Amino acid sequence: MEILQLIKAFDIRPPAIVSIYGAGGKTTIAHRIARELKTSGHKAVITTTTKMSEPIGIKLFLSENTNNLLKDLSHYFQSNSIAAVGKRLLKNGKVDALDPALINELRDTLGLTVVVEADGARGFSIKGYEEYEPVLPASTDHALAVIGADSLGLTINELNVHRVKRFIESTDTDYNMTISEEIIRLTFGMMVNLGIKQVPQADFCCILNKCDLLKDEAFTLKKIVDSPGLGRWSVKLIAAEGININPAKIVIDIGSGKPVIQISCILLAAGSSTRMKADKLNMIIKSKTVLEHTLGNLANLDINELIIVTRPGSTNLPEIQGLTYRIVENHDHSQGIASSIQEGLKALQGTPQGVIIALADQPLISNEIYRKLINRYRKNLKLVTYPVYEGRKANPTIHDRRTWPDLMQLRGDNGGKQVSSRLPEKDLDIVATDDPGVSIDLDKPEDFERVRAILEK
Repeated sequence: MEILQLIKAFDIRPPAIVSIYGAGGKTTIAHRIARELKTSGHKAVITTTTKMSEPIGIKLFLSENTNNLLKDLSHYFQSNSIAAVGKRLLKNGKVDALDPALINELRDTLGLTVVVEADGARGFSIKGYEEYEPVLPASTDHALAVIGADSLGLTINELNVHRVKRFIESTDTDYNMTISEEIIRLTFGMMVNLGIKQVPQADFCCILNKCDLLKDEAFTLKKIVDSPGLGRWSVKLIAAEGININPAKIVIDIGSGKPVIQISCILLAAGSSTRMKADKLNMIIKSKTVLEHTLGNLANLDINELIIVTRPGSTNLPEIQGLTYRIVENHDHSQGIASSIQEGLKALQGTPQGVIIALADQPLISNEIYRKLINRYRKNLKLVTYPVYEGRKANPTIHDRRTWPDLMQLRGDNGGKQVSSRLPEKDLDIVATDDPGVSIDLDKPEDFERVRAILEK
């Protein structure tokens, strides 16, 4: 399963028109989106409003007759999912642009998602814009501005920047300056402003592609976010690796110019209580169930959503003030904790960057511990953030989305510890605590008595 899909990060809801402009991998991004749509059961057409390279391995339809083209595509898509479309093949091997009005017809008449390459960059990773660029279809639903991460550190000149004079004019930079994170942000800001003038109704996303070439993509993206220049528009900023099966690595929402790193929580509550020989989550301490104590400690946190993964039929859960949640049933709960983590990940909505993985049988983990972990994670964006008590790793943990593909490969009773144990120390963030609650869970009757004694003090 491709858990870090671009179509999920962009919130693409077929049929739609997705227009991609900029430099540094537009074609890769376009083809990635089309393949993801196919695997999700949808159909897609790749086309251009300027010129594009002839696609490899994708059926290309060329026609200047709208009726014929629509007829041919309608027949083709009865048994296929991806095609490319253009007006004609030019002498230089490029595919010539469609009439923009036909792009609307492809979406509306055939019910397809149309992925549009809306300008050219001649192989560069960053560019300036002529007055006629980009060429965004008027009905664009999603506008994606792309810059290649390999432009960072390069010098602003003809060798590194397409349309360098226009670039310098529009970003207020100088010839021979080094392209920094601040200049990347200024460029994104310029690109978003250009796009909004043409398609103000579209959802905008800025993509720093080729993030695999960066030493630390989280550090780089945070520097871009923290520098001035993007304006007050509401956009998403994504570090992507278009050639990867899970390309959307880092997603930061920027609402009215303010960056937001979203976090969700998965509470694992599908265990069988075998060693306790009773339903431990419904055992009572101070007039509350164990689960109520745990949920109470999760109230009023700054998180996107809370997902509780339960066994089938466990729908009668308590109401907690300051807390809303969704229940996800794990029909494979007998297969172990890994299956519950995976059901929770698949159920996540929106584009959280991190997810707290918490255990329902740990009622002593305080609200303060959760807040400390969240604050530390948002500050450093490490792959795994967790508490340590008396030198030992404890719970809960925050797993960055870049670890989710590995979590999806777990089996049996292997939890997130198996993933974090394989990571280098530089990718881990530790929050030391003197609170023993992070290391106490309820497995056996003596554990329950210990927890009850603490809560009844």
